[in-house]
Amino acid sequence: MLVHTCMAGVRLVVPLIALQAGHTKMAIGLVIGQFAFSQVVFSLPSGRYADAHGIRHPMMAAVCLGTGGALLAAAFPLYPVLWVCAFATGSATMLSMVPLQQRAGRLARDAAQVKYVYSWMTAGPALANALGPLLAGLLIDSVGYRPAFAALSVLPMVSWLVVRRLAAEPHVPVPRPPSATPQRPLDLLLAPAVRRLLLVNWMIVTCWEVHSFVVPMLGHERGISASAIGGILGGFAFAAAAARFALPLVTRHVRDHGVVTGLLVVVVLVCACYPFLHSLWAMAVASVLLGMALGCGMPMIMALMMEITPPHRHGEALGLRLAVMNGSNALVPPVLGTISAVIGVASLFWLAGAGSALVTRTAWRLGRAPGQPPTRV
Repeated sequence: MLVHTCMAGVRLVVPLIALQAGHTKMAIGLVIGQFAFSQVVFSLPSGRYADAHGIRHPMMAAVCLGTGGALLAAAFPLYPVLWVCAFATGSATMLSMVPLQQRAGRLARDAAQVKYVYSWMTAGPALANALGPLLAGLLIDSVGYRPAFAALSVLPMVSWLVVRRLAAEPHVPVPRPPSATPQRPLDLLLAPAVRRLLLVNWMIVTCWEVHSFVVPMLGHERGISASAIGGILGGFAFAAAAARFALPLVTRHVRDHGVVTGLLVVVVLVCACYPFLHSLWAMAVASVLLGMALGCGMPMIMALMMEITPPHRHGEALGLRLAVMNGSNALVPPVLGTISAVIGVASLFWLAGAGSALVTRTAWRLGRAPGQPPTRV
């Protein structure tokens, strides 16, 4: 969460300082794209490295990149340096996230505890996305842009103090079965269960992006103030985090694929109603419901991914999931902007709802008969 908070704060400071320097919106958009692009680049390599060597070196690299990128921007807040800062802090987030997720999954004793662990772990980025911009905004208003970069650079160093003992433990890689063939990421994609899971994951991420993209423009069209729009988005983020804490209670009574299917049904219903909601409080309630549903999706997808992939490829599988997710984060917003110009902004919710409805059958097929072992790749 600390490394992610640094990146989320930097992601707010970078466009603001670039605007102050007089750069165009297109130039700023290219810099912002580096946050997602860097995470696509490092998601699979960090997972494969963690499977073989553990978390020590990826975490050290994450600390160096996160702290170094922010300090570099504090010292030289120039446009080319902002590119380096965005790429470095984005890379730091991915290099810390995948190995820690892989390690946490191995610490769990059974499938129920895997969901519990991932519910807590995925709450971290959700809280970081709320805390990072808030902290950065307060720092900018109180001490300025360059000190804000410098203050954010401290967070990755603190994260190393938190995990240094865990990182110092010797890594014992899970042995590869003797019959296993040479491994490539494509092998995972060829497995039907993994493809279905990634499709559901992509739909959840796309609905998340639709909400983040549409609400500001929809609120502006309807005369809602900027602070109120921020409150709607904040309610969505905190609802997503809160739902992850409550998820282990739900999974005690409902099977995994039933939870995923149920959350997609909620998404379909909320997306169908959202364009008709004009009052601030109605939109806020819908955002909270949508946040709760989508917030449950990520830990469930991660837990299912751990079930259907072999232990010696857990890190690679989690990295593949994040590669798909971050690739979607980079591509979906421009696509949404193009589509909204044709069908209207509010209609994007109906499009997201229709896509979720189509994927519910895929989510239901993730289930298996009671007592049947997971289908592994």
